[in-house]
Formats: sequence, structure tokens, C-alpha cells
Amino acid sequence: MTAVGLYSISVRGLDVPALLTWAARARIPFVHLRGGPRGFDLAHRETPVLRDWRRRADDIGVPITGITADLDLADLLTGTAAARAELDRLTEAATVLGAGWVRLLARTEPTDTYLHALRHQPVPELPVGLLVEPHHPAWLQPAARTALASLLARTPRLRLLADTAQLAAASAQHGGDAALAPLLDHAEGLHLSEAGGGLDEHHSVAAQAAARITAGQRIEVAVEWTGTDRSPAACLHRYRAARAWWDSVLHQARAAEAVTTLTLARVAGRSPNVTTEEEQRAMPTTTTNATEPPTATQITEILADAYDLAGARLTRLDGQVAINYRAESEDGRVVFVKHYQPAADLTAEEEVIAQTRLAGQHGVPVAAVIPSCDGEAITRHAATALSVWQWMPGHTVESGFTPAQQAAAGHMLGRIHAAFADHPASVRPSPKADRWLAPDLAKREATINRLSDLINGRAEHDEFDRQAAATLAERRTQLRHLPGLLAGLPPLHTQVLHGDYSVKNILFSDDDITAVVDFGPTEPYLAAWELGRIAFDPRSIVHAPDWIASGLTLVTAYREANPHLPAADVTACARVALIQLAVSLYGVKEHYLAPGLDQGDLDQFWLLRHHAASALLDRLDEVEAALAHAARTSNPPSR
Repeated sequence: MTAVGLYSISVRGLDVPALLTWAARARIPFVHLRGGPRGFDLAHRETPVLRDWRRRADDIGVPITGITADLDLADLLTGTAAARAELDRLTEAATVLGAGWVRLLARTEPTDTYLHALRHQPVPELPVGLLVEPHHPAWLQPAARTALASLLARTPRLRLLADTAQLAAASAQHGGDAALAPLLDHAEGLHLSEAGGGLDEHHSVAAQAAARITAGQRIEVAVEWTGTDRSPAACLHRYRAARAWWDSVLHQARAAEAVTTLTLARVAGRSPNVTTEEEQRAMPTTTTNATEPPTATQITEILADAYDLAGARLTRLDGQVAINYRAESEDGRVVFVKHYQPAADLTAEEEVIAQTRLAGQHGVPVAAVIPSCDGEAITRHAATALSVWQWMPGHTVESGFTPAQQAAAGHMLGRIHAAFADHPASVRPSPKADRWLAPDLAKREATINRLSDLINGRAEHDEFDRQAAATLAERRTQLRHLPGLLAGLPPLHTQVLHGDYSVKNILFSDDDITAVVDFGPTEPYLAAWELGRIAFDPRSIVHAPDWIASGLTLVTAYREANPHLPAADVTACARVALIQLAVSLYGVKEHYLAPGLDQGDLDQFWLLRHHAASALLDRLDEVEAALAHAARTSNPPSR
């Protein structure tokens, strides 16, 4: 089980040396110190005093791993001189004490002005890490949590401290479990916080954190007792009860790890992958008989031995087929680590590396694979295989591209398709495209009927039941358009593609693309599918005021970079995107047949995609007329 420390707010009547001595006797492995004026006022302590405390902690084996400030993140971002001066003093104190971080509060309500500062004001570089602790329920509102998650994603030294009481109360008001995920992806600290009512009401927050720890994310856990009686005896009783409760939660998470993969680091409200049901079935699945995955410690040892990356700290990131990590070595080097699951096709993964290199040779910004000390692109160690990649700057944009970002995304995709068109594999037949062009519509309708029956059979209906019933009825009607939509397709061009060119695999800095990541193997597929998927992304359709113009911006830029794609494919890309959306029941099917830990996100994903399909169907003639005009504006040379 993980070590569980104690936040010093939990006990009264002890100075720091006495606290450390008491903690050692109580077998508390580490402490977090309350560092503000209402605590030990660390910003105004003399350095010799702090050094004495550090020596005491070292001598008895109870390190001070973090300190908390009463400063607000808003004060820091707005550039208050007094706040910055106090933070500088606290970071100096943390350095002397051997603490790895200073915590800031986020208790100010996130207004539009505040969120603007969050998006645009840099966080100062400090000698220790910064943890931010949301203390206002509005931080889980969509705009606020997206802005905060984006700040965390682009600021590696800024992480989250999750207070179970605060986040449980906030999630009850704003979005439930799904609202927590984008922030918990960046958690480095967890306080099991209660004032006398017990921790059971906080189970969802703790369970999500436990799942991340089980998956390899490093989160330091401590008890925060804020009840009336904070005597050492009462505190110790509460500490032991909280530690036992946490051990139970962690045990459940480790048991669940054998049968489910938790998607982490949702940068800025990241949505699940867009896949058809056929593609989902093709993915490797985790079974209870699978080989036990290596622990984070084992991967850290491989990084040290094979890549000379000593003491790496791992944070698990999003990944379905592979398990991905951000790794930071003890000398400050940051890399991306891809750990391949036992069922992975390593030959195909070597193709991915080759495709990434090929794209880079054609001017696409890509991450370079870092060879091992033995020169291997993929390192194999017993049953473990992994590759290490350059960590690329930038962040994903999940709320819809700006016009400049649409143009950049279109131009880059055109460059990729032009580079891959002459790949020898591009002339091979595409069984995957053949399957896509002949969907089993009767099976889709049968699934809709089954889901509708499950909803109708419920004694009580919640809000999503009502939304699902309505959207499934609409989807049944939409499926009747599919034969005509398929019949209206021209012969479509297939070639080697990126394979997953979507918002989660394009990194931006402002309007410039800094990296395209996660290329697929050399499997030919429909170029119109990849173009339509990004040009008419559901987020853009639902949120952009003029989504048709937005899509045309991307397609026009694509056409300029790759004038060789036949005009018929360009015209058909929106129809292809519509068919892709209409045949998939991803999200709603999982809700009623196989719900996951991140089901709240999948529910919203279903609704988003359904509304996008409806909009595309309603305006398809208009969209295709505009695309046909765009396809005629250039006169591509013959190849």
C-alpha cells in the first residue's frame, strides 16, 4: 500500500520539532506543514531555525515533503508584488526544509477576467514545484476546469493538490465524476480531508486518484483532519481510520486494474477517442489472465539502465493501445515513454516509428524517437517493451480550433497525405475501407432497440435516460438515410494515412502547430475519412458559430498542401464524416451495457457526436456544394 502522511493542520499544540517527534512515534512516514501565518508562518522564520527543523526531520526519518501557503493563485497570476515576495520566501523555506512543493489555494471564483489571466499569464519558475488546490466549486464548471487543466498541462512544475472534501462537494454541483478527470490527471497530491462526517462521501474522488496511482501516476497522499478535537490523541485516531479507509480504496483500484484501463492527464477536458465499433473490437483488450504489467518502479529501472535516465518520475498519460508516461529524470530531462502491452504488434510499432520519421523529413513537426544506449528504437526487457521519445512543447485544443488553427491543421494534414501517398503500402487493397463501406445497419438498429428497451424498463429515469431515449429514436431515423448516403459516395481514394489525426494528437502554441504525434502503422485507408473527421470535428460543428466556413478553412488549406487528392474525395469528406458518426453508438452503448469509470465523459461524447451528426445531415447539400466549389478552385497537376 502507498505511504500516507499527515497535514499538520490536523493536530494542535505541537511546534515543528514536537510534531516530528510525535509523528515518528506514531509511525507517520512524512508530514505536510501548514506554512502560512495561521500555521507555522514559514515565510518569516530565520534560516537557522529552518535548518534545525530539517536536521530533526532527517535524524528521526520523518521528512517534510511539502508546505502549504495561504496565497491564492489569482494573486500570483495578477502579479501582486506582495504575493510574489511571500511566495519567494516560502519557496526558500521549502528548499531549506527539503520540501518538494508549495501549495497555493484557488479559492477565488473563476471569473472571465481570472480565466483570461489563467490562459495567458505564465506561472513563475521556482526552485520547487507548485501545487494548486481548488477551493471554490465553480472550478469544476466547464470553462474553468478546461482553463485550469490547460494551465496544468502546459506548466510541468504546476500540479494539482486534490482535497477530497472540496472536490466531492464541487463535483456534486458541477458535472459529477466526469468533471474531476481533467484535473486529477495532473494531481500530485491528495488530502483525505474530513471534519467528522467520515470519508465515504468522498469515495469517488479518492477512487479516481487511487486508480491513477495504480496506473503509475505519482500522487502523495496525506490525511487532513479538521474536526473540533485536534489533540494528538484524537488526530492519531482519525489518521489511522483514514489510512485504513484509503488502503481499502486502493485495494479496490488495484483489483480493478486487471480488467479496466483508466484514461489519464485529460488535457483540458480531453474526450475519449473517436472510433467505430469495428475499430474498438480490433483493439487489444485486457483480461484477467493477462501478464501482470510492470510497475512504475520497473519501468523507472529500465529507463535508468537502458537510457541513462536515472531517478525518473512517471506521470501516466492518455493511451488506449499503449500505456504512455511523461518521465522526468533526476537531472531534469523530460521524455515521453510508450510502454507496449503484451499483445502489441511490435513490427507494426516499428512501422509507426518509421512513419513518424518520414513525416518529419517532409516538414511535419514530430517527436524524435530516442534510441537506447544500445541503439534500439524499441527496448525489450524480459516481457516489457517500450520506446522513448522527445517531449514536445505545446498543448491540445479541445474546445474547437480558431480559424488560424483550422488552417494550420488542414495544411499539416495535406503535407502528411502528400508525403505518404507514394508509400509502397498505399497501393495495397484496404479491407478496412471495404468493411467501412458496408456497415451492418440491421445490427445497429437491433442495438438501438435493445438500448431503448433497457431504458424503458427502468423504474426511474434520470436526465441522461431521457436524453438517450430521444437521441436513440433520432438515430434510428438517421440510419434509414444511410443506404442513400453510401450510394452517393464516389469511388474513394485509399492510401497510408496518419491514422488518428484528431485534436488530441495535434499540439499547438497559440495558432502554430508544434507537434503532430501518435502516427499509425502503414495501413491504407480512406483519405476522405481522415480529412472529414478533422474538418468536421463534432466540437467544431456544435460550438463554432459558422462550422461550415470553419470546415472549409481547413479543407482549403489541406488542398493547397495536397492538391493531388481527387476533387470527388474532397467533396465527399463531409458525407464520410456523417456516415462515420451515424453508424457509431459509442458512448450510449457503453452507458447501458458496459459502463466505465469515465462514463460521464462518454455520455457527453455521445450527445456531442449525435448533435454533430444531426447538423451534418440537415445541411449536407449545402456543405457538399461548398466543398465542391473548394475542390474546383485549384487545378492539381498530374502525379
